Amino acid sequence: MIHNVKYYHLALNLSSRSQNTTLANREGRLAQLKETRAQLERQAREKAALQEAKIEAPRQEEEVIGEKKRGRKLKKPDKNPDPKKAKANLTNLDSQIMKTRNGHLQGYNAQTMWNCTM
Repeated sequence: MIHNVKYYHLALNLSSRSQNTTLANREGRLAQLKETRAQLERQAREKAALQEAKIEAPRQEEEVIGEKKRGRKLKKPDKNPDPKKAKANLTNLDSQIMKTRNGHLQGYNAQTMWNCTM
């Protein structure tokens, strides 16, 4: 039983080493940085497009109904977001900084689905 645990930890160490081999040399790090930057820019564009859609939907409703909707107007997305606020984990791009009730942590958004058709 101890041998299985030992080999399990060895396998984890080897897999994490092979995963981080791209960060071992300069070219790999630069490629990873470019990929991460492109991903952050893509996420910012998607977020801005979503905000634009949220702004456009009530405006179209107002045109159909013919009256103005009550409530505050949504803010337009920032055209030049601060690059210092955008953060990413270079070793694992799927991991993100997530807000919790106790602060923030680096983690994953795990979702499960259940189908009870038996």
